[in-house]
This record gives sequence, C-alpha cells and structure tokens, in this order.
Amino acid sequence: MNGHLIHLPRYATTDAPADQLHAERHGDAPYTGDVPVIDPHKATYTVLEVAYLLNLSRGVTYQYVKDGTIPAFRVGRRWVISRKRFAEWLDSLATVGA
Repeated sequence: MNGHLIHLPRYATTDAPADQLHAERHGDAPYTGDVPVIDPHKATYTVLEVAYLLNLSRGVTYQYVKDGTIPAFRVGRRWVISRKRFAEWLDSLATVGA
C-alpha cells in the first residue's frame, strides 16, 4: 500500500451514552486475540482472520463487515470474506490513498 494511511470510518461519538462510548472505544483497540491459523488453501477468510490481518479489534471488524465497508457475505449465521474480493478491496484503498 506504498506506506499510505488508510482512513476507515470511526464509530465512537462524543454524544453517545457513557456505556456505549466505553464499548466503542474498546472496539477501536488493535487486535489482541490469539494469532489465527490462516489456511492458504481456503477461498474465504473469517471475520477473526480479517481482524488479525488488519490489526483491528473483532468488534470493529464486525461493524465494518455489517455496514459493508469490508466486503463480506452471510453463510447461515456466519460472515465470510472472499479472499479475492478482500484483496481487491485492499488494492482499491491503496489507489484511493495515493
């Protein structure tokens, strides 16, 4: 991405209730879970794998998936992210920031 900063939308607002603001601020934290084992032969990523790859918290990653910022689709109750569409999305962000 040529060292450019990518700006994703933030969810914390100053007029939110205190408990909601607390949860949103913690959602902005970088990824802190266990390192997922990413199988290079799968056609899709899980939300947890994308959170790790982007160094985002799981909560923020779910918000981006649900609002369409990160391209994903539902399979039953699970969200999955196509590796191809994810790579294209990242490449498009790099060209926007250039």
